[in-house]
Amino acid sequence: MQPVIRKQILPNVFFTDVKTDKFKTGCLSVQLVTALRAETASLCAVLPKVLRRGTARYPDMESIAARLDELYGAFIEPVIRKKGEVQAVGFLSSFPDDSYIRGEDGILEKTAALMGEMLLEPATWGGRLKAEYVDSERDNLVDEIRAVKNDKRQYSMERLTEEMCRGEGFGVGRLGSESAAKKITAAGLTKFYREMLASARIEIFYCGAADQGRVERAVLDAFSSVPRGEAEEIPATDVVLSPPSGEIRTVT
Repeated sequence: MQPVIRKQILPNVFFTDVKTDKFKTGCLSVQLVTALRAETASLCAVLPKVLRRGTARYPDMESIAARLDELYGAFIEPVIRKKGEVQAVGFLSSFPDDSYIRGEDGILEKTAALMGEMLLEPATWGGRLKAEYVDSERDNLVDEIRAVKNDKRQYSMERLTEEMCRGEGFGVGRLGSESAAKKITAAGLTKFYREMLASARIEIFYCGAADQGRVERAVLDAFSSVPRGEAEEIPATDVVLSPPSGEIRTVT
């Protein structure tokens, strides 16, 4: 296994390569990294799910599934992560290494290209993200937030974090809040998507057997058209060592 290579390949776009021949598949992910905020957490959480529904060339999930079948069962799934006071959303893909498929090459490039289309060329109607996709994924997000209550252990931990870190970014849930999720519209999400695409830090990660130069070229081909504006400053996680003085709060 070779050392990890991390470099900036475009303005505020970073590429990390981990080369290893231990696996028969390659892993590629792209993440938009932004500060975790109560007012935008639900927008961040729903965005990759909407983008995954269709692209300009593959406008629905059926055509995307057919394209993934052509790539020997590769998968691309939306990812929503919370790390400290940072929210990272995007896509994670896994695909077979070319060397294990006789007479086939370019699966890495084709998978990266499809991920690039999902991020940069989503299915739209009238210049906006498709309302039917936004409404459907918004309702799914609301259901997912509500469903946390069914897992009492997870729910109690989330409520504990929310109360202990009230007023801090860390107190915001990974999916945001039900009230914020209900307010999501196609117009609002489209505006947020364009702002995120221009300002968020982008982290691209690869792990697999392909040469670093080949992976970098595939990534650049797929994501070179990403619009870049003024970079958002990602704050460091604020660790509060001493809680503010006052009466002890009891929360049920």
